[in-house]
Amino acid sequence: MPKSSPIRIFLDSSILRVFTLGNNALSSLVMLPLIGCPIEIVLSSYTLSETLEVLSRPNVPPKARIAVIQGLAFAILQGDWHVHLEDPDPAVVEAMGQYCRDEKDWPVLADAQAEACDFVLTYDHDLLEMGDESPIRCIDPETLGSIFENDPDIQTVVAQVEAEFKNLTPTS
Repeated sequence: MPKSSPIRIFLDSSILRVFTLGNNALSSLVMLPLIGCPIEIVLSSYTLSETLEVLSRPNVPPKARIAVIQGLAFAILQGDWHVHLEDPDPAVVEAMGQYCRDEKDWPVLADAQAEACDFVLTYDHDLLEMGDESPIRCIDPETLGSIFENDPDIQTVVAQVEAEFKNLTPTS
């Protein structure tokens, strides 16, 4: 029986900076909602600002900067991606300090919690090291892949799409 609500995944800026730069697992996040997989991708104005700040550094090649910005624009405009635009409650941000030592990560946790996300997808070591203490489970892309492989709702949609592609294959 399908879930009543999709898996909500909050993307940390560490993911946003690399998802269009050749990582197939991350790039597929753009496509999964488009083919009907029961997931929702959530971003925030904080993580988008943080990503743009990093991209504006002189050591970031212009082609990489353009690729990330184009990828984000495509994902937001074409995919089932939601952007949390409200600033998180300062008291909630402050409270996240009990879970994570890096103050820059506190708004990420507060935004993910405000959006009722199931996971924060990240490469950030401070977020990944929180473990069970965190109010939101923080995982890396490899862990997310394992979750997807074991989710019957997602596997059903993937199987349906694969069957449709097989039907489109010309016969001789």
